[in-house]
Amino acid sequence: MSEYINKADILSFIRKMECSRFLKNDSIITDVVLSTTECIKTIVSTMPPEDVQPVVHGGWRDTGSGQECSVCGEIQYGYDSGRYYCANCGAKMDKRKGAPDVPN
Repeated sequence: MSEYINKADILSFIRKMECSRFLKNDSIITDVVLSTTECIKTIVSTMPPEDVQPVVHGGWRDTGSGQECSVCGEIQYGYDSGRYYCANCGAKMDKRKGAPDVPN
């Protein structure tokens, strides 16, 4: 599974590394590190963003004739509550019945 990071967080981390006290001891190493970090910042800054969305969590509620999604209210007929995702909204069905936002 892919992991996604925030560009601003990475650039901030690189800037902190540039200001590290270890870079002040040797001017040659400092020049190499600063040159390398400039290249890394350019690469990170110009990378195209991925098309990602936050994960929405929900749960199934038994309606008697189907399973209702606690996020979008769509009723799924002919499916059991073991489905991991809502086919309508894509919510991850990992909350159990009785949780505060999943009615019994």
